[in-house]
Amino acid sequence: MNTNSATILYGIHNISSASRFKEHWEVEEDLLCISTLLQRVIRLLLILGALLSFSQALRANGLELRYYTADEDGCREVFKIISRADRKLECDGGMKFTIGIGRVIGNSSQLIKFDFDEIMPFLIKEKHKDMLVVWLGLGIMANDDTTVRESVRKLSEMMNSLGYKRVIIIGAGGGGVHYLADTAIGQTKTNKNKAKSKK
Repeated sequence: MNTNSATILYGIHNISSASRFKEHWEVEEDLLCISTLLQRVIRLLLILGALLSFSQALRANGLELRYYTADEDGCREVFKIISRADRKLECDGGMKFTIGIGRVIGNSSQLIKFDFDEIMPFLIKEKHKDMLVVWLGLGIMANDDTTVRESVRKLSEMMNSLGYKRVIIIGAGGGGVHYLADTAIGQTKTNKNKAKSKK
């Protein structure tokens, strides 16, 4: 084989190698693009899943603000929501609040009742503020519908000023629970007439 033929063959071999290298590089580049695209799609799906989950939580599992009897699924759902609260308060007829602490007197303990002004600084400074539940005792719920509605309105204003992401107001009811207000639903409602008719 003469020198010219060898040079031509060597040149063809180099062109072929360069071409294969270019093809290989383009394939790797395409795979890299596909990999990046897949990562972005997965991230987007994770974000959409989180948003969907958050949206479902905000819809409060499809619950309506109303009275639920103890044998309804809604009553169990309300108690599941309450169990996830960062803070639970109980409120009596005199707008006094208990937060679960008390004094031991003899063999029994007595919960300490606070005015809103007394517990407000404590609640504002709390670290975990995803959900606050206020349980209205029978002292409030035994009143007429207008009085209960006004108490819920006042409580909603007071509690919404504390910086919690979600505030729920629940009322005690004989044989069930009143789901009165929930900032996730964006409504406040009392419907004691339905409660009386279901008893």
